[in-house]
Amino acid sequence: MHIVEIFLYKSSFNRLGVFGSDSREIEYYNEYSKYSDVSIIDYDTSDLEEKFEVISKPINFDNFKWSIDKNNIVSDKLKKGVNIIRTKQLFGSWLGLILSKKTNSKLVIRMGYSYAQSKYYEGVLGKLLFIPLRFLELYIVKKSDGIIYGSEYLQDIFKKTNTKSIITRNPISDSFVFQNKNKRKRKYKFIVVGRLIKSKGSDLIQQIDKVISSGIIIGKNIDNLVIRNNILIEHVKNSEICNYLSQSQYYLSLSRTEGSPKAALEAIFSGCIPILSDIPAHRDLINDLGYGYLINNKKDIVSRLSSNDNIYCPIKHSVFTEKWNMKSVVKQEIKFIKDICAEY
Repeated sequence: MHIVEIFLYKSSFNRLGVFGSDSREIEYYNEYSKYSDVSIIDYDTSDLEEKFEVISKPINFDNFKWSIDKNNIVSDKLKKGVNIIRTKQLFGSWLGLILSKKTNSKLVIRMGYSYAQSKYYEGVLGKLLFIPLRFLELYIVKKSDGIIYGSEYLQDIFKKTNTKSIITRNPISDSFVFQNKNKRKRKYKFIVVGRLIKSKGSDLIQQIDKVISSGIIIGKNIDNLVIRNNILIEHVKNSEICNYLSQSQYYLSLSRTEGSPKAALEAIFSGCIPILSDIPAHRDLINDLGYGYLINNKKDIVSRLSSNDNIYCPIKHSVFTEKWNMKSVVKQEIKFIKDICAEY
């Protein structure tokens, strides 16, 4: 079997490296290569010596033209036998759809979040774009052979399409697994990881900083927040984030929309107690884990962070991490893909 993975439009291993998350993706695809030949199509020159092939956009090529013209080149590289074209989210899916038809391959989309839903919270223009973007998402889902959803919430949105699907959360590296389960005393009261923008609750983070200290905030300060009482670090490699998570008691996410919250998963794996905004994706996560807090406003947040409650449960934590670690998720996805191949 040969799986061709298409990155998000304009995304690449080099770009992921800027945000410190390239190592996580490399680990993920190396795990995939244990079960299948893997080729990656990305939008930048990448010089990786891994177990998988990277097909990169040539320098000075226009991104959109290349995303269409590349079909003629990529199709020659596909090996004989059953081929699977896999894409992520809405951006990149047009290339996957065209390529799957051109090569008579099966199209599988991994959907970790709804692009239409995320745009809805980005002002008036985002709200105007919501309906056409949701229409495009529905169209792509209907045209695909299988969808790998990142949460029950996402699967429920598109259930009327009747497309074969599975739910797997974002795979987490073993480097995040909390080992010292009996040592709960931690350096930081809370930690926030992610871009500091309104859709991620930056306005609430600013308010929390005024009344709660002993926390650490990691993420690009897009909204130019003035953080006075807590530590702000704008850039940390993904491989180093686990060190900060393992030193934090609570993980705080105030997002107004999420699909499959990767940072929250990494925090849970690291032994943090999650305090999450009360949105569908977070409710799914707390129900799956079996402990944690859902909050609706600043008062709830301050109350939880001011308490000394320790609801951490080693048994529930172990069950959760066994289910959603890197190896387990890849096995589930490979089985799903093989089942799709067997139907044709």
